[in-house]
Amino acid sequence: MKKVYYFPHDFNARNDPKLQDVMIELGLEGIGAYWCMIEQLYEQEGQLPVKALKGIAFTLHMDFSKLQRLITEFDLFLIEGDVLTSPAVTKRREAMIEKSNIAKMKIAKRWKKKADNEDTNVSTSDTGVSNSDTDVIQMYKTSDTGVSNSDTDVIPIKENKIKEKKEDNISSNDDKSNMPLDSSVGGVNYQGIIQFYNSTMEQSGATIPKVKSIEGMRKKHVSARIREYGRNAFADMIRKAAASDFLNGRNERGFTATFDWLIRPANFVKVIEGNYDSNKNYSNGNPRANDNQRRGTLEVSATSADDYKTTF
Repeated sequence: MKKVYYFPHDFNARNDPKLQDVMIELGLEGIGAYWCMIEQLYEQEGQLPVKALKGIAFTLHMDFSKLQRLITEFDLFLIEGDVLTSPAVTKRREAMIEKSNIAKMKIAKRWKKKADNEDTNVSTSDTGVSNSDTDVIQMYKTSDTGVSNSDTDVIPIKENKIKEKKEDNISSNDDKSNMPLDSSVGGVNYQGIIQFYNSTMEQSGATIPKVKSIEGMRKKHVSARIREYGRNAFADMIRKAAASDFLNGRNERGFTATFDWLIRPANFVKVIEGNYDSNKNYSNGNPRANDNQRRGTLEVSATSADDYKTTF
């Protein structure tokens, strides 16, 4: 159970008959010692060793005989073998543990549902096929196709849906990238991205730092950008960044981009739209994009298409 530094305390506990007896017999010293013992029980997972009671009495500046009376005469504590417990503390801790376990189960359920939805979204965006689509096309293989010599073989396949792209200026022909799918990492070849990114920067003589790993928030950003704009657009972003004077520190501020900066949503769009292309005009260290240029081609010759296919 997660450590907490508070416990339930009824505001009218002073009116409890047992504590009133403590007040009568031991005064406020007994009441204070009781709550100190309760605090220590919560700190020690509900149990205190009996052999530690003398030390506790010394710490509380209390006569040990009074502490013994507090423990044994008022039915507030229970000694089982070598340990001291409190029925009230045990009951409240069990309720806290149960509540904590229920919360953990709910959190785990939410994360599993989110992970399942992300896997479904990645699968749908990569194939362009709706999972809810039940229409089936029977495609007959003939000898003319070179697939089979039998005219009677039938392959059932789902009808392919045309997926609308969010941006008209981003190429939708993502299958050219030949990115291998790996369901264990959400359908994205992160190691291939690292190799493609680093080789592109090296071939372009870029000063943008290389990438060693893609984990945590980096993985979420990369997956989101590829899901939104496609693998070709992600590769174009890398090429354009490598070829950009501004992003490689050749600007008035001496600013140099990083991988984390490039994969942020707003920065990613600016790069692929050409805002940081080397033929832009800059003012006060910031790119001033032109609308006509912004709608220009995304092709950059920093890395060949063949290299892109084999590594990314």
